[in-house]
Amino acid sequence: MATRTGMAVGAMGAMFMLAAVAAAEPDIVLADFEGRDYGDWKATGAAFGPGPAQGTLPGERPISGYLGNGLVNSFYGGDGATGTLTSPELTIDRRFITFLIGGGGYAGKTCMNLLVDGKVVRTATGPNTKPGGSTALAPCSWDVSEFAGKTAHIEIVDNATGGWGHITVDQIVLTDQDPTVGEVLYNGIRLPKAWPPPRYGRKDRSPLPVPPYLEHPPAVIPIDVGRQLFVDDFLIENTTLKRQFHYPDRYEGNPILKPERPVELNEGQRPLAAMISGGAWYDPKDRLFKLWYQAGWRDGTMLAVSKDGLHWERPDLDVAPGTNRVLPERPRHVRHGTGICLDQYTSDATQRFKMLIYEENDDKLTSVCTSPDGIHWDFRGLTSVCGDNSTMFYNPFRRKWVYSLRMHHWGRARNYREHDDFLQGMTWNDREDVFWAGADELDLPDPDVVALMPKPEEIRKEAQATGKKYEDLLKQYRSDYGDPTQLYNLDAVAYESLMLGVFGIHRGPNNKICERLKRPKLCDLELAYSRDGFHWYRPDRTPFLASTRKEDDWDRAYLHIAVGLCNIVGDKLYFYYSGWNGESPALGADMYAGGSAGVAFLRRDGFASMDAGEKGGTLTTRPVTFKGKYLFVNLDAPQGELRVEVLDETGNVIAPFSADNCMPVCCDKTLQGVTWKGVEDLSQLAGRKVKLRFHLRQGLLYAFWVTPDANGASYGYVAAGGPGFTGPVDTRGDGRE
Repeated sequence: MATRTGMAVGAMGAMFMLAAVAAAEPDIVLADFEGRDYGDWKATGAAFGPGPAQGTLPGERPISGYLGNGLVNSFYGGDGATGTLTSPELTIDRRFITFLIGGGGYAGKTCMNLLVDGKVVRTATGPNTKPGGSTALAPCSWDVSEFAGKTAHIEIVDNATGGWGHITVDQIVLTDQDPTVGEVLYNGIRLPKAWPPPRYGRKDRSPLPVPPYLEHPPAVIPIDVGRQLFVDDFLIENTTLKRQFHYPDRYEGNPILKPERPVELNEGQRPLAAMISGGAWYDPKDRLFKLWYQAGWRDGTMLAVSKDGLHWERPDLDVAPGTNRVLPERPRHVRHGTGICLDQYTSDATQRFKMLIYEENDDKLTSVCTSPDGIHWDFRGLTSVCGDNSTMFYNPFRRKWVYSLRMHHWGRARNYREHDDFLQGMTWNDREDVFWAGADELDLPDPDVVALMPKPEEIRKEAQATGKKYEDLLKQYRSDYGDPTQLYNLDAVAYESLMLGVFGIHRGPNNKICERLKRPKLCDLELAYSRDGFHWYRPDRTPFLASTRKEDDWDRAYLHIAVGLCNIVGDKLYFYYSGWNGESPALGADMYAGGSAGVAFLRRDGFASMDAGEKGGTLTTRPVTFKGKYLFVNLDAPQGELRVEVLDETGNVIAPFSADNCMPVCCDKTLQGVTWKGVEDLSQLAGRKVKLRFHLRQGLLYAFWVTPDANGASYGYVAAGGPGFTGPVDTRGDGRE
């Protein structure tokens, strides 16, 4: 039956990526029920209808937990109908059969059976026998290793009537991966079986624990996917080098977008041409940078395009002729944050672009939309309840869509929701989203906010004028101006070998005080990193991009990063962000006035480096494995030197890959090969457990990677893309065809 997701990474790259990520024996999908009919499966009775159901059937409570669009649902004709659905003959050549199942819990009557030699050897039911209950399909599995090599049939039975007299089934798979053991990721990290972790609603603002993969890293780390970054100690066994974090340079031509068009100028009230999340992506199909932004406070959703990422145009689109709107005006709808993604993984051309948009009318709702071109959008439904500025991203390492949901725990924070399918994942129950992240006691409020509080003599005068008690007013002001920091946004993207995250840290004042003072709130942008897609590590609490706090600056305060986070342009990363100056031509000043967009630049992979001075130092990795042949580094050492040696598991040098035999590297390049005398490449070490030891003098080492391609292609992920990349993965290296 039909597959759902494709990954365009190029011929050799596709094979390499699949080899790096997939299990030794690939899974066999016996049925995903995505076709119009049941194919070779045989149905009897009326319960299973003419073919797979496209979700919920008439008269049925909404169901969830299935994948794609189709599933087996024996509610055709209601709970009174009965029947069976039987698979064609299959050979048991994997250890397990996994599937999703729901509905009635009546043994022998609403069930799925495995028959070997005509006998039922395994059976499973849904969970429900009483009114109420869950309509969600849940994962289930059978260990079938004892039947290896035998032929079998799968039989789905509905022989019950009355309440819960039906069965739902989807995604039946033969697999060698033990479903009782957590998923093993591309980098050797083993997830716990309960995933995402059933995290807690914290009772205090203490920092989250160090990610488990840093406390207990894998014994051996595969490094076949992407450039390997030194943002944490995951890869490092020991070192005498010093880690340094780096920060971007703002573009001298900022802002790249500012209010100019009538809708952006907002009649002088709250001028705005900026992203509140929005999105900034490079579209390889059109070879254009595309930036979606908000025009006028809580008004239009617009598109700007650029050939170089610096000079932007507002195209005349047909959604509202004469404008660059991508969503038509909607009376009585007040938009808030909007998250937009370019999906280069989908096989459905109508879903190439995806959007979450939070709007207020009679209710406060988040809509889900899809588009083939980022211009013409189709409404696909509403999410379950979540706050404004909720966004989403795709985690390609696990092939999951992740919803970053704004919730309030002790102020603004984030909940986590993941799903294989973007549209299926847009609704959830209370058990399907979990607490994810929030600001903590290491996120300090801005001291200037407290300094804005009225002086004691001013508070006394106010107390006398209003008849209120001075002590009560003082307590209220201390509360208002001393609000703890909050997590305003959390956006993420796959970058090379990890998930890169940006935390928007709100440092105050709160909305009430900002309205009173007519100044924008202070939000800074900080970086976080994750190697399992859920646990974030924030080793550096210095803002990556900070509000300037200067009244004349366009990015004085209220910074937002664009969904997509960064683009790769040659040797640089481009970070598109928005800022507010609070200037309103009509009002004089206003907390939400004067929003514009700009860009900042960072060296590619330049988040952190491991540094050595004139005396030099070393860095030794943990045991690693690779399938590639060529070692590359991102190095800044034009006056220094780098040599690399390869060690076995016990720490002995493997000849001829010694430091003395290594050709010294002296350069400032983001892509530089490392070679040894008398040997062409590292192919003789492929698949072997080894350690790499870097000897560095007077230089900065940002990243290393081993690739099958002599051009340096990393086969890692390229964030929001960039010129020269034809898909979401780096298959080009130095750009040679």
